[in-house]
Amino acid sequence: MKRQNHEEVYTSSTRRTPRGKRLLSWLLSMVMLLSLLPATEIHVHAAYEDGMECPGCGHYHWDENCCGNCGACTRECDDDCYEETHCINDCGACRADGNFACDCGYCYDCAKELEPDKHCDYCGEEDDGGICSECGLCSECVTDFEEVHCSVCEECIAGGLSMCEREHPSGKESAHCTGESVVCEKCGGCFFEHEGDYCWDCELCQKCALDDNKHCFECGECSSNETPCEKGSEEAGGYTVCESCCESYGHHCSECYEHINFDDYDGVEGWCSEGGHGTHCSSCADLTRCLQCDRCWDCAGLEICDDCGLCEECCRENTEAKRCDHDLCIESPEYEDHLCPECEECPGDDPCEFCGRCSSCADSFHCEHDRCPKDLDFNYEHVCEECEECFNSDELCETCERCETCWEHCEKHKICPDNASDWDAHACPACGECPGEKGLCETCGLCESCAKAEHCEHGYCKHADDFGVCGCVPCSHENKDETYQHNRQEH
Repeated sequence: MKRQNHEEVYTSSTRRTPRGKRLLSWLLSMVMLLSLLPATEIHVHAAYEDGMECPGCGHYHWDENCCGNCGACTRECDDDCYEETHCINDCGACRADGNFACDCGYCYDCAKELEPDKHCDYCGEEDDGGICSECGLCSECVTDFEEVHCSVCEECIAGGLSMCEREHPSGKESAHCTGESVVCEKCGGCFFEHEGDYCWDCELCQKCALDDNKHCFECGECSSNETPCEKGSEEAGGYTVCESCCESYGHHCSECYEHINFDDYDGVEGWCSEGGHGTHCSSCADLTRCLQCDRCWDCAGLEICDDCGLCEECCRENTEAKRCDHDLCIESPEYEDHLCPECEECPGDDPCEFCGRCSSCADSFHCEHDRCPKDLDFNYEHVCEECEECFNSDELCETCERCETCWEHCEKHKICPDNASDWDAHACPACGECPGEKGLCETCGLCESCAKAEHCEHGYCKHADDFGVCGCVPCSHENKDETYQHNRQEH
């Protein structure tokens, strides 16, 4: 309080005395003089503790040697440190102000002025070779600002390019110029990047194409790609329907492919009466119709017989009507071959394997021994070679195969002349005939008729040992064994 009063007294006393007035006048004059000299610098030396370290190089400095904004070295203090923290164009811009877009050394303003072809006008980033000469934007900013460049031709609106401003009914994915527009001639909408909703042939969008009946109302295909079905379109109330869709819904004949109608119930006029809608037309059905039952065998799922030309059911019925159960067509060659040749009917399951007759006809055709004359072995041990009558095998001679009536056996011995061994053993070696009841001479081996020359008048054999008992002279040059063997060998 005392000090404050003292200062107030001192100040008031100085202002009031003549000496104080002169001092004030002098001081004011000095200030006015210094104000007229702007280049004059007034050096005020600060104390060491008033300095600071450079955040860039660590140099300790004061006053004009450090930047008043960031505290780094000024150019007078350190050139290298200064250029790292300030614009290299000596405009005084400090990096601490945030006015530096890249690491080229220039601040944003100097970079746009000195290197416009390298720095973006918007972000200031350096993009060597990527700066648009028209709008001055880098490639990244061009992407961010879609309306500046066309996404297809990449031309710039600053160069006079016109961007598409039409309505995009399917949505606008990216900006494009009018040269890339895909415009519907009717509604005027652009379908760029939505070409699936646009028809290049009729140059209309799908909706307008359907409204104008240029596209099929089912699949949406253009009439230039799919042929319209005229009859189908008429039945659809004037809406265009292509032939592919009309056929897929079964409205066309499956054979001639002609359109029939949309009606999908059986019995409708124009369709096959057997198959109905979606099969084939009545005209084509006439080609697959059974001539007997008048049914379409194709739609009925039946096979056609190659022999009679009827469906398999009619063919089977005709065969059964003939009382045949062999699953043969009555018009087939096999059917004719299997019939009984006598009654011309089916022989059943057990026909004769040789003549093919049924059991009834075979009874009258076969012999009484139930042997078939068509059997290649019919005559063997069965038919007499002479009279050609049939017998049981035990009724025929095993050698000559003749019956008892026809054979030529000797009456006494029943030996067959064709049996050489048995016949020669009992026959006369001279005449070859059966010796009858008397038999052969035991000495000369001849029958009674042939032995007359060898026997004497008394009936004794000249070659016998007892020849002469009758008074006849015996033979002196042969004995009975030699004579007998000689006669047999001669025979």
